[in-house]
Amino acid sequence: MSIKITGSQFKTEFCLPMKRREIWLTNQKQTKFPELWPLTPACSRLERILASNSGRAKILNCIKAGVSLSGDPKNPEVRGIEECHVVIDELLRIRADKLQAKTEGDTTTTPPSDPAQPGGVVPGAGGVVPGAGGGVPSEDADGISFFETETEDPVEQKVNELCLKEMMHINSFTDIDKLLDEVEETVSREPVEQPHPTD
Repeated sequence: MSIKITGSQFKTEFCLPMKRREIWLTNQKQTKFPELWPLTPACSRLERILASNSGRAKILNCIKAGVSLSGDPKNPEVRGIEECHVVIDELLRIRADKLQAKTEGDTTTTPPSDPAQPGGVVPGAGGVVPGAGGGVPSEDADGISFFETETEDPVEQKVNELCLKEMMHINSFTDIDKLLDEVEETVSREPVEQPHPTD
């Protein structure tokens, strides 16, 4: 059973969260952590989480609450989406470790730590936007650390590839009039079946 939504609902509940995701990720990848983001497995996992339907709902909750996806750095009680908060904390830790190693003359890099181990980031309780973070993101349902590189299941990998392929067909519009114009053009281009002459 399909649910009909208006153009306004589609813009607010789908386009707006995906645009916020795009802006937030671009800021993290290009401005704040350009050297660390592509090297940290948790970052690519976070991108997939935020692209999912549950991720969209969490982003929408942050928009309604008026908070950043990774919370408010000036107010530790406002955590935003828990997965975003934990990943940013981990990236800051890695950067601090690298800076300390550089000042001490050590050129080795520090791998992402397991938040469950000493020295790792342990998510705090409370302050999560209701429905935006949920649970403790450091452990997946199968017990794998959020920062640990898991072995890809071939079936799951294929499912992810197909999902991403389908998601490429989703367009984000900020102008509802433009969206409706494109829908009308698509419909008008569809060939109309001509009735067959009867004998």
